[in-house]
Amino acid sequence: MPAPAAEDPVELLRLGAQLLGQGRPAEAAAPLYRAVALNPGGVDAHYILGLAQQGLGQHELAMASYARAIELYPAGHAEAHNNLGNVLQSLGRCEEALSTSMQRSPPSRATPWR
Repeated sequence: MPAPAAEDPVELLRLGAQLLGQGRPAEAAAPLYRAVALNPGGVDAHYILGLAQQGLGQHELAMASYARAIELYPAGHAEAHNNLGNVLQSLGRCEEALSTSMQRSPPSRATPWR
């Protein structure tokens, strides 16, 4: 795959998602951070960055990315709620995880690259 245009957040997001899908979260992080920097309102960029951070064991950063995705998509980002709860549970913060799951939004529609 050719390198994405350095200033195109959609292409950077796609590259990051592809690398993450290949089990390469460390390599996925850089284009995802850049995608977020270029488009701070990009819901999917925050969510997928959270996946990469979680894969790297960067739990606090992942929680912040998931929380931002939820904040940016108030209609509901069930995946972000679910993963936020999973990170909290993995850190032994079960009460918070339960609270997060109880606040979860309805399942989100399949709308890639919001």
